[in-house]
Amino acid sequence: MSTLDTTGNERRAQISSMKEAGRAALSGQTVAQREKARAARADGWASWWKREMEISNSVDPAELLPEAFARIEQIVEDRIVSAVRQLKSELRKALK
Repeated sequence: MSTLDTTGNERRAQISSMKEAGRAALSGQTVAQREKARAARADGWASWWKREMEISNSVDPAELLPEAFARIEQIVEDRIVSAVRQLKSELRKALK
């Protein structure tokens, strides 16, 4: 590996770290809190995947991808609907 490759990789890692710190700040968390929450989500998904594989008697995790993607879409949609409702409520209060 050349020095330029190493320097480029280090720079990309720094940029990634700065972006992650920014995302954490936007969500009102520290980087450590955000990493802990991510680890908890990963554990939750691992449990979900294992449970679904057992229920469906599946040996190939890829078989569950469509269901996992649908679950993600549903979670995102639910959160968007909730955020829109909250925003509408706050706007109504502000306009009174």
